[in-house]
Amino acid sequence: STIDWQLSDDLALKFVFGAREAKKGPLISSDQDGGPANFSESHSTSDSDRSSYSAEFQINGSLFDNRVHYTTGLFGMQETNTEEFTLINSLNGIDATTLAQIAAGQEPTQPLAPASPLVGIFVDPVLMSEFDLKNTTLAAFLQASLDITDHLELTVGGRWTAETRQSDLVVTGADKEAIGQRLLTSGLGFGPAAEGFNPFLGSWLQDPVGLAMSLFPDANGDGIDDFPMAAEPRQRSNRKETFEKFTPMLSLSYQLPDHFIEDTIVDSVMTYGTWSTGFKSGFFEPRGVDGLAQVEPEEVENLEMGIKIEALRRSLRVNFAVYQMDFDNQQLIQVDADSSNNLIVIFDNAGQSEISGAELEVLWIPMPSMTINLAMSKNEYRFTQFQDNNLMQAVLGNQVAIDRSDEPFPVSPEETLSIGIQHAFITSFGTFVPRLDYSYKSKTYYGLDDGSYESYKRDESLAGQDAYAIVDARFSWESINGSTSVSAFMKNVTDERNLVGIASVADSLATFFQTYGEPRMLGVDMKWRF
Repeated sequence: STIDWQLSDDLALKFVFGAREAKKGPLISSDQDGGPANFSESHSTSDSDRSSYSAEFQINGSLFDNRVHYTTGLFGMQETNTEEFTLINSLNGIDATTLAQIAAGQEPTQPLAPASPLVGIFVDPVLMSEFDLKNTTLAAFLQASLDITDHLELTVGGRWTAETRQSDLVVTGADKEAIGQRLLTSGLGFGPAAEGFNPFLGSWLQDPVGLAMSLFPDANGDGIDDFPMAAEPRQRSNRKETFEKFTPMLSLSYQLPDHFIEDTIVDSVMTYGTWSTGFKSGFFEPRGVDGLAQVEPEEVENLEMGIKIEALRRSLRVNFAVYQMDFDNQQLIQVDADSSNNLIVIFDNAGQSEISGAELEVLWIPMPSMTINLAMSKNEYRFTQFQDNNLMQAVLGNQVAIDRSDEPFPVSPEETLSIGIQHAFITSFGTFVPRLDYSYKSKTYYGLDDGSYESYKRDESLAGQDAYAIVDARFSWESINGSTSVSAFMKNVTDERNLVGIASVADSLATFFQTYGEPRMLGVDMKWRF
């Protein structure tokens, strides 16, 4: 809700309040192998309760005969999130030679045949986490614009932000001793456990892992095998910290005098240059059995220059900008392993990175009944410092740094284009409006780890997507009085096969998750206002 209070011609107050309560039910958030087995899955096992409340107070006014315009105020928000999630894995099958190599921190070689079957726990079969989050944000801001001349305007501003992040995490794992004892007493041919693995007295052809998993069926049907759980949590973590930052900005704009564009098709020209800074708070990320790890704040410095043009009796608007953004500690989704070899998808920081690019926006109304819009961008993305852990070595218990600064940004097409055109036909039967939209994205990389980029260099289809375009069409009718409207639409007219929700994780599971976007779809919308 918003309350506006005009105290005078030069002073106004505004109050903005917001509140949100949400509940998300249990779901399977990730199924790494895509098959029926419970292997490297992530489940939200109960309702997730989320709430946020915000309030903003603004003072808007002008000074010195309207030569200075300003906005200042305070902002506050508090949000909470309670979530329970479970990482699920199968029991593991391994041979004695490979187990000895892994125990020694060595990359395993191909085992000698015949190898001795061993079944047990290399990765926690069940890891349940209870995660509580409370964020409190306080901010004060000021922005003022000064008319230096009739055509030159200077804008300065700044924002002080303090975000307090408090996180609580309780992690409970399976009872490894109880699992080993059940295998031993099952009568299925398992011997006594040594270092978490039970020798199997048969052969691999008898599927010893499948036999072991049959001892822990999902009795209640919640999708999680009923392993005995440890009596005490593996990890209790509580972290709280306040992240503060002052982010200033400075902009200078120049409005071209009218006498420069007289007797031309141009109505107005404005150029500008902006320097600004940005800040994204740090936070604490659950890292499996290792508890909460701090993700550092992300900071960005942006330089932008642009021009805004209106022409053809203000029926044509063109905005063009070039920019350079430099990031410190950019927050990215990555794949890692905790100290118990559990694979975890987490946020972490890339040291330094930059984006340089250009954007063009065009809006043209060649006649009152027709609208044409165009938007396009061209960007170059580059990591300048990006150190990560070698995932294979992390699973083996070794910390080995690798340089990933040569990788492209994930989920970031370098070129995008969208075009839309519509025309309204006004008749005695109502208004008919056909519309056509075209959108294009260049090839895109979707890797989360170093191995994905190595695969991408060999064959881009292993961790990326080719360029593609989507065409949508709509035909609408609205009655003369506006009370009734009907729209027929066709999405993805050419039935283009594009991918959404994509992630490549070559170093961990050697998988490339792909979900197809919507195929060609037909539909009708009907509205009646009364």
